[in-house]
Amino acid sequence: MSDVYLRSLCLPDDERERRYLFDDRENRIGHPEVRSSVYPFGLFAKWRERTPPVFLFEPVTIFCGSNGCGKSTLLNVIADLLGLPRKAAINSTEFFREYVELCKTDRTVVPRESKIISSDDIFEWMQQTRATNIRIDAKRRQVQEDKACAVRDVYEDPGVLRLRGLQDYDRWKAHYDAIFKSESEFLRDRTKTNLKAESNGESAIRYLTNEIEESALYLLDEPENSLAPALQLELKTYLEESARFFRCQFIIATHSPLLLSISGARIYDFDDPLYNVRKWTQLSGVRVWFDFFRDHAAAFTGD
Repeated sequence: MSDVYLRSLCLPDDERERRYLFDDRENRIGHPEVRSSVYPFGLFAKWRERTPPVFLFEPVTIFCGSNGCGKSTLLNVIADLLGLPRKAAINSTEFFREYVELCKTDRTVVPRESKIISSDDIFEWMQQTRATNIRIDAKRRQVQEDKACAVRDVYEDPGVLRLRGLQDYDRWKAHYDAIFKSESEFLRDRTKTNLKAESNGESAIRYLTNEIEESALYLLDEPENSLAPALQLELKTYLEESARFFRCQFIIATHSPLLLSISGARIYDFDDPLYNVRKWTQLSGVRVWFDFFRDHAAAFTGD
């Protein structure tokens, strides 16, 4: 059964933003040193034509729009407002927290497992995995060299295999193992196993599925990055089933037509002047792909 932990988000309207910036707190916007850095104030100014400026949320809600339209910023506002943990840092100004304090939500108790996951988190994890494997490989090469040296020592002086006392145990054990253990056994005893070797896309989807647990709210910022279309479809199915059967709620910022087609998703079009809710097939970004494949339909029927 699906759960909705965050029901709605109300942003400050244009009048409230102006009153805060120019009338409240001794006209802080008037100071020249901060006049050009009031982000995210003004980013959602299109809301001035809608009162109240409210986003309503379903088990799966999606923000879609062109670069710079504010969808990632809104995810960060929600995360900050709810106190959700994050890993990657975000671009911000001294006004970010003040803007967040002007927002209001209608919500239940947000589960403690809830979090925001960005594409930067996924990339950083993949980099850490790669760095760990590099260190393990370096250690493995050193161990292989140690084994070769120990074997050479034994053949040059068999007496090194004599155990004269406990003080010689470590030296004796190293030489004994080098002679009587296979290389794989010798390496296994002295090094960690490499983390599973995967492509970036395989690593990314494994990271996402490991991070998403039952019964929680997840904000996903462009999770399709690094994922080939087949893996995007796999992620789409995973999110649909997590929302339907495992009491998860998702708010997603994405460009992916495949994720936009998630069954039952409520989609806000950030390229629309009023952020209207649209079907995924009506979105301009999806229509670009539709028109492209329609114009090249003949290429799919040729040899």
